[in-house]
Amino acid sequence: MKRNLLTLMLTAVGLVFSASFSYAQAPQGADDVMLQAFYWDSNGSDTTYGTTKWSNLLEEASEITTYFDLVWLPPSSLSEGGVGYHPRQWSNQNSDWGTAAQLKSLISALNDGGANVVADIVINHRGGATTWNDFLQDSYGLGYTTYSLTSAHICSDDECTASGYSATGNSDAGYETLTCNGKTASGAYCAARDLDHSNSYVQEDVKTYLKFLMAEYGYNGWRYDLVKGYLGSYNKIYNDAAGAYFSVGEYWDGSYDAVKNWIDATGRTSNAFDFPLKYAAFNNGLASSNYGALVSGYGTYQGLAGGSGECGYSVTFVDNHDTFRDSNQYTGDWSRAYAYLLAGPGIPCVFWPHWYMMKDQIKAMIQARKACGITNTSSASTSYTNGYYEGTTTGTKGTLKCFIGASNSWSAPSGYTLACSGDGWAYYTTVEVSDLPVVTMTPASGNVGQGGTVTLSSTGTSPTIYYTTDGSTPSTSSTVYTGPITITTNGTTIKAIAYDSDGNASSVVSGTFYTQSSYDAVVTVVSSGNPLGTSAMYIYAWDENETALAGTWPGTAMSKNDKGNWYYTLSGLETSYNVVINAGSNTAQTVDITGLTSSVCIEVSSTMTSSKYDYEIVDCDGLAVDETNAVEMAIYYDKANKIVTVSSEETVKSITLIDLNGNDVLSSASESINVSDLQTALYFVKVEFENGGVSVGKIIK
Repeated sequence: MKRNLLTLMLTAVGLVFSASFSYAQAPQGADDVMLQAFYWDSNGSDTTYGTTKWSNLLEEASEITTYFDLVWLPPSSLSEGGVGYHPRQWSNQNSDWGTAAQLKSLISALNDGGANVVADIVINHRGGATTWNDFLQDSYGLGYTTYSLTSAHICSDDECTASGYSATGNSDAGYETLTCNGKTASGAYCAARDLDHSNSYVQEDVKTYLKFLMAEYGYNGWRYDLVKGYLGSYNKIYNDAAGAYFSVGEYWDGSYDAVKNWIDATGRTSNAFDFPLKYAAFNNGLASSNYGALVSGYGTYQGLAGGSGECGYSVTFVDNHDTFRDSNQYTGDWSRAYAYLLAGPGIPCVFWPHWYMMKDQIKAMIQARKACGITNTSSASTSYTNGYYEGTTTGTKGTLKCFIGASNSWSAPSGYTLACSGDGWAYYTTVEVSDLPVVTMTPASGNVGQGGTVTLSSTGTSPTIYYTTDGSTPSTSSTVYTGPITITTNGTTIKAIAYDSDGNASSVVSGTFYTQSSYDAVVTVVSSGNPLGTSAMYIYAWDENETALAGTWPGTAMSKNDKGNWYYTLSGLETSYNVVINAGSNTAQTVDITGLTSSVCIEVSSTMTSSKYDYEIVDCDGLAVDETNAVEMAIYYDKANKIVTVSSEETVKSITLIDLNGNDVLSSASESINVSDLQTALYFVKVEFENGGVSVGKIIK
């Protein structure tokens, strides 16, 4: 029931031709089920329903991808306020949810498991750098254009102008008129600067942002935030430029016609969240046990999901991060709402707190839906009689009947078998529903020591487990698991998949294993321009078990290398680690820098979040490369003769090797350098060219 490798291959092929396929980002006949993998403040401020930082989600990736085909992550850019909905720098993917490296690992694991990952795209508005109308530069890296938005890219009727700030873009153009700080505008948003999407420079920045997220991080789709703030035609421009498997917009409106019109404005390149269904069926119906409200006037589902031409564009949901925390929250029985949701057309989206609290019921519903082959365009009929609701949906493999109400009101329908049930709801199907296999890897990843072992197990009916040890995707042609796998090579990546006796596949589970029992990490802080000062620098560090690594607050004083940068070596690490860089006080410090797994170089930013300085992970001292001067090159290391050689079309001026403390350890004024006298370690290779270009690489001697 999970998508098999052939399906994934066909999906990949289909993406190549997405530009000519009108439903490229609003797939028709799709059997996808989506998970909103967060809620407001689930990055740590609120732990009522667990924590959904990148590291937490990574631990649950196998279970998630077993049941969900789409995983919607929160905004991953640097932002004001932590949650992400006031982005400050699109190109910076370090956030309160975790580091950019952790995000890449999470997306890779979800993709490996067969899920498409949906980025939360907040482009209607933007937070400032130091004032209301200045912005941090979007520097996406080599191969991408750098963008610097200014006051000329802010809508001229933005509320900042009432306080004396400049904004000289075109007037805002959206779907609702709002007054902010005495300024009235169509599409206005009061808490940040409204961007002028009619400006081609803004458009190019957004296009590059989406392409960057897809190419560099592995995102497969977009969830557009607050699309009432700008015209739907711009979403078409961005969808056409970036391409993706999936796109959905948050057009927050209970009107069927209004949401449909927005879908039309996108050129039907985007789905929409089915607010009309949420309000009609759930908030104004099921919340008060009004089962008749689950039936539209046409005897179909409520909202877009009940429209024969619109169900393929519907993303149905019970609650999301916004509605869950105000008067828009659904207050009825959660399980009955999901019984309705997961039995019908549209792409259903499961909200994290609901998943967290009632996994077993939701899993059973998803399995029944998948067994019947229900898609977003499946035909469905609904009725209400004798005090209960009955819905019938026909999929590509079978038919599912859903009953909601008093359990003694209905009878088992002829020709159907009870698939699953709960308090006041039941699913009956015409096909057999079997449990999906789930693979467990023990340990999940980490240091196992030389000759350590990894074991695999799987649920399901007579499962067979296949695995690889070279990082490739496993298939039925891969090695069959028969017993513990011995790790002899440091950094071995194991990937595994299971198939049960009916041919149902699990999601792929992945883990990377190391043979050393511990590792050292050098933390280097760039001194030039550091807003924390120049007289002293301290590091406070702790591991994932909350064990302090560099003394009690404010930590340990850092040393200076011969480049004038601060550094400190953390020794004997066994897990990921976290740091705060500070000047020896409670007031001058960085935000938490978390989830680090190797040596890093940190540049402290002059911008702040909640009175703490932001940061960027950069190349080590002296290794930041100007994109305009970077030169393509290849570095070859002859281990036998201990010779490092640089190959490039440009003439090499010099080669410099730099250690992890930022110290120059060896130089050569030619294209080759002998490293036989160096200790075994990782080194940065800085190459200067006669044309003025500079490039950087790495070697491990």
